[in-house]
Amino acid sequence: MAASKLTPIIWIIFALTFIAFGLQLPIIESGGAGLGPGGWPIIVLSIMLVGAIVLLVQEIRSNDKPKETESDEEENMLEGEVVRANNHWHLLSSLIAYLILVPILGFVLTTIFFILFVIWRMGSKSWLKNIGVSLITTALFIFVFGNLLNIPLPRGAGILRELSFLLY
Repeated sequence: MAASKLTPIIWIIFALTFIAFGLQLPIIESGGAGLGPGGWPIIVLSIMLVGAIVLLVQEIRSNDKPKETESDEEENMLEGEVVRANNHWHLLSSLIAYLILVPILGFVLTTIFFILFVIWRMGSKSWLKNIGVSLITTALFIFVFGNLLNIPLPRGAGILRELSFLLY
């Protein structure tokens, strides 16, 4: 068996094993206050299981296609131009700025602009799509971490703190 197929199979076995252990724990806290000790691991392991199954299916399908030789891959790499060669420095500095600004501006505003900047630096040109992805991703983070898991997110200072109470 090829190593490319072995990896998702190992992840599937891992996820199924620990899902079985997680099912022995209470999924919801007594009183229905939130996720119990088995809830979070089952959610994460289920996502891992789905990802491993998708990866396995992709690997099986890729065996049906003719493979490029190593020289073809090298030619394709050499033909491509280097775009934004210092991208890692920009992303690192934006992460530092994010960490500094989150306590001041709050999670919502800072995350929207951070994701928008990262998407733009990675080369996406469609501003409408970038803004949509940024807003939807931030909304999902707020829902999962702020509402579903009851993890306190930074609210910001002043009026931004008061406005954040409307969302989470």
